[in-house]
Amino acid sequence: MSENPKLIGVCLSTLFDEDRYGFISKFNKYAVDAGYRLIIFNSDSDLYEQFNKNNEGAASVFRLIPYEKLSALIIFPAFIQNDEIIAEIAEKGKMQNIPVISIDREIEGCFCFAFNYADAFENICRHVIEFHGAKKIYLITGKRGNNYAEERRFAYRCALESNGIPYDENNVGYGCFWEGPTNDLLLKWFDIEKREVPDAIICANDVMAITVSRFLQSRGYSIPEQCIVTGFDNIEQAKMHTPHITTCHQNYDEMCRRIIEKIEEFYSDEDMEITEFAIKIGFNMIFSRSCGCCDSDKYDINAAVQNFIVRNSEANEREAMMCSMQSSISKMSDMTELPAVMVDKFGFHTIVIAMNRDAFMPPHFGSNRMGKESFTSKVDIIHQRYYWYDIAPCIIDTSELIPYPELLLKRNEPIIVCGIHFMEMAMGYCVFQPDMGVGEYQKIHSFIVALGAALGNFHSRHQIKMINQQLLDANRELHKLSQRDFMTGLLNRRGFYDKLESIMSEVNGNDSRIVIISADLDRLKYINDTFGHLEGDNAITTVGRALVSSSVQGEICARFGGDEFCVAAVVDEEEAKYYFNDFKDRFCDYLYDYNRKSGKEYVLNASIGCCVEKIQGRIDIEEMIKIADENMYIDKMEHRSKNK
Repeated sequence: MSENPKLIGVCLSTLFDEDRYGFISKFNKYAVDAGYRLIIFNSDSDLYEQFNKNNEGAASVFRLIPYEKLSALIIFPAFIQNDEIIAEIAEKGKMQNIPVISIDREIEGCFCFAFNYADAFENICRHVIEFHGAKKIYLITGKRGNNYAEERRFAYRCALESNGIPYDENNVGYGCFWEGPTNDLLLKWFDIEKREVPDAIICANDVMAITVSRFLQSRGYSIPEQCIVTGFDNIEQAKMHTPHITTCHQNYDEMCRRIIEKIEEFYSDEDMEITEFAIKIGFNMIFSRSCGCCDSDKYDINAAVQNFIVRNSEANEREAMMCSMQSSISKMSDMTELPAVMVDKFGFHTIVIAMNRDAFMPPHFGSNRMGKESFTSKVDIIHQRYYWYDIAPCIIDTSELIPYPELLLKRNEPIIVCGIHFMEMAMGYCVFQPDMGVGEYQKIHSFIVALGAALGNFHSRHQIKMINQQLLDANRELHKLSQRDFMTGLLNRRGFYDKLESIMSEVNGNDSRIVIISADLDRLKYINDTFGHLEGDNAITTVGRALVSSSVQGEICARFGGDEFCVAAVVDEEEAKYYFNDFKDRFCDYLYDYNRKSGKEYVLNASIGCCVEKIQGRIDIEEMIKIADENMYIDKMEHRSKNK
């Protein structure tokens, strides 16, 4: 790749999320003005689950970073939740003697830029006290013991005590950063304990603030006349809620400007030392109607609704293109047909598709391409297009990454590199340079996910076709694939019954019990209708991952279809007494952690129920599933009653 203009590498995941896009759009402006171009290495997963095979494949994109060609490197540890990968990226960057910059987390030997969450939260508290005169103030923060939650509790306490207001622990509640626990806390305070509504309730994020506002308004209280409510984070719903929520958001503009200044300073000052502590960046305060201030800027509801309609339409189009592309790939006879499929289904004006040279070649068919050996030394460029100009396929060294980088560096938009993988196996990579826009970045994500899954299936068929002498193994693999749910990787209904029958046949003794657990995702239709089917698919796969994570002794996990899941376990008589409660605790903890870290605009929840029977004679599994379903629906009704 050419060294002019200079390149800044950016490492993150799920680039289509709006907070990521908010940073990139600002940072790209300052980078281009300073003579740089961005090259983004984007994983389709945040790598949160360490032993998830799909995450092993998703991490392969970070093996492509051309450190020697970069002038600086930006890492987002919050979006790459794998310490080993983060440490490897940082160390290789430092070895090239380029500035390595970490966002919101200190890494030894790297510059760190972090948003000053504590000061921003204290400023909101002070505004409520000093500008609006509130005296009796409650705080709803996150999970007890969580660093962010305790940091905001301390900031609240400082604001109170600096204004002569005593801190009272009884006025602090823990809403776990989401709707359900916040609603439970409000019921405890105002329905059970019969407390008077305070002058203000300050919340550690916007989701909890919206919950408080709805709760109080449903009981006839006026916001802010009878109670001020504030949030934190500036999510889209905060602008659309009535009244608009007073909140704040990260000052990406200042952070991006200062990062570029730090990079320039690094090269101009040979004696520059890396600071030991993070460089703190402030927030932009948004004082709005929920605290009694006028809106700082009018939010155009009509434009928001129109934007939602457009984005929903785009999501439907992406889903249709994904299905069509997967169907077309399944009918291909060889890889030479793939470019035509790409052209027909997705209209990317700039795209490079590179495949490992052994991905479809015997004897291994690329099955050993994972971890540090994710890519062959050379790759086949099977398709390349630069702003609608197609160039013939070729072979290049993988270290070169792009055959004609000069054609990309003429434009100002960031270059985006994404890995192509099927589960843990790396198959290749794609390079894009779309126009700036959340919709374009979401289209890239849809494309990469669909391409990886479809090529994975094609790879299996190709392997069967080419290796007749391994027909037995190929048929066994095909049988395994037929028992798996395509979206989640869990067993399907057939695989569930086959696996359960196999396990039951091996059970000895009279003290064994079979446990059937039924699980069902809550509010899938709401997620699909409000946030698009891509988010619906994400919700389904997350519940699947939660069930697998909660299964600690070889349980059978399956998706029966839609949002319905089933788990089976064989336990002894004593363990059966507490097994389900332990499983449910692990399941709920997983979903809680996901909701806390995901940054999604919705809360993901699921209902579960169980049935336990002694293993003797013929067991009616269908009847057990029916009973587990009935108990699951009781749990679902309890969720609905709590959220009313």
